[in-house]
This record gives sequence, C-alpha cells and structure tokens, in this order.
Amino acid sequence: NKIKWVLFCFENLILIIAGISLLFYILGTVYKFILPTSIYSASYVGWSDWNYNSYYGLYFEGHRTYFFGRTIIRNIGIFLEAPVFAYVLVLAIYIEMFLRKNTRKLSLMLLAFTIITTFSTTAIALTLILVFIYVYLNYMRYSWLKLLLPIVVIAVFFVVLTVILDKLAAGNDSGTDRMCDFIACWRAFAAHPLVGIGFNNVSGVDPYRDIFKGNRLGGMSSGIPFVFANGGIVHAMIYIFPMLIGGFNSMRKEKHLEYALEGFICIQTVLLFIIIVEYTLLAQFFLAMEWALAINWKKCMNS
Repeated sequence: NKIKWVLFCFENLILIIAGISLLFYILGTVYKFILPTSIYSASYVGWSDWNYNSYYGLYFEGHRTYFFGRTIIRNIGIFLEAPVFAYVLVLAIYIEMFLRKNTRKLSLMLLAFTIITTFSTTAIALTLILVFIYVYLNYMRYSWLKLLLPIVVIAVFFVVLTVILDKLAAGNDSGTDRMCDFIACWRAFAAHPLVGIGFNNVSGVDPYRDIFKGNRLGGMSSGIPFVFANGGIVHAMIYIFPMLIGGFNSMRKEKHLEYALEGFICIQTVLLFIIIVEYTLLAQFFLAMEWALAINWKKCMNS
C-alpha cells in the first residue's frame, strides 16, 4: 500500500530537479546570464568526447543533438545525457497525470516544458501521446468535444511522426546509431536466442553491426533489445513479464487504478526498450516495483 506513496515522492524529487535545470538552462545555457562555475573535461568524465560545464554542481551542460537542422545544447539536468533525464521526466509526468486524483497543472506544465528542452525524440513523442490520452479521458470522453477526436488524433500522429522522422533523417547520427544498434541487438539475439551473448557484453554485439559503424564499435543505444541480446529469452522475460501479467489482470475488471498502474508498467517498459538505463539502479528499482505490482495485483488494488 506504499507503492503510490513512493511514486509521489519520486515525482516530487524530479520536480525539484526539473525546476533547477530549467532555471540554469534558460538563464545559463540559453541567455548566458549565469556563467558556469567549473568545467569537467571529456577525459575526466570518461564517457563522451566533449567537455561539461557545471553550474554549482546542480546542473550540467554539454550534451548536444541535431534537431530540425540545428545543433542544440540539451537540458540534461544532473545527468550525463538528455535521454536519461527524459526517462525520469516521462515517468514523473505520467504519475502526475494518471496516478494523482487531482492533477497539479503547474507541475504538469513544468515537467512538459522540461521534457521539451531535453530535445529527446522518445520523451517528446510519448508526452504528446500521454497528454492526448489525458485530455481525452478528462475533457473529451463525455462531451461534444469527442467529435473532434479524429482531427486531434491525426494532428498528434503528424507531430509525433515529424519528430521521429527528423531523428532518423540523413545526417542525424543519433537516430542512425540507434537504429543500427536496434537491428544489431536483434541479430545477436536471433543467433543466441536462449541465453544470449553474455551479460552487458557490448563488444559481443559488434559482429552483428552494419559495416558503416565499423569505426564506432563498442557503443550501445538500445535498451531491452540489448537485454535480449545479452541473456536471450531467459533474461528478457524478467523485463517483459510484468507488463504481460499486469495487462492480463487489468482486463478482468474496469477500474481506473488498475489501468493507471498497468499504464505505468507499460510506459516503464517502453522507456526501457529505447533508453539505455536497463542496468542502472533506478531502472532496477522500478523493475522490482513492476514485479511487486504484478505478483500482488489484488492486494495493490484493494489498498
């Protein structure tokens, strides 16, 4: 009966991080009113080939992306890269919209605007879809506004598709690398379907990559597909089963809480599928929570 309480605490923490990041992103990164207090070199960070600016250790700047023809510095908050920040932001906005009885509009706007500044294709696309579902359930479902549903669906689909296609456009290395790794992981899984190529064995995927990435081996930009490649069907089911069990249980009765919690499991699975956080402590924490929900579904619904 503490699961929702824990999720609310998590969301409140992310709200604080988001607020601080927006302050420094706008006044520091964009308008240069606030200057960095220190710089961490690429060799010191040991992850990328660019330096990171630190703003009092509360916000970091350095990760760039190619977005609609422009190279843009992304809001990464306290993380090394924007997708990881986007991961926690999307979870937080889902909690705000679908698990709280009374949605706090200011919190919702803060999270949504922060997600935009990360310039994460995954986060922006998912947020648009979640906002559409929220608006439909709360404002359109039982009013004449549902007549506008086809138009809204087409508009949301068009925007989401435009953002995704820009990520996959020629010259956008981020989208190209992600697609390359996605295919390579499934090739590795197909070659070793039962137990995979070994836990967190990034170099084991290299033989299955496309030739054009031959000079950039060793990196990985795919989540659960990498789990499939690592441990085959045996390991991957640890990540997939909670969504399947929760979906089966939530179909038995129509309860808002059941759909909301199953939706949380689904959005967590989708994020893990795309963003590289599957082996982090935070992702493992939420994965354990998914299993707690799936195994103790009735108790959670009655709490």
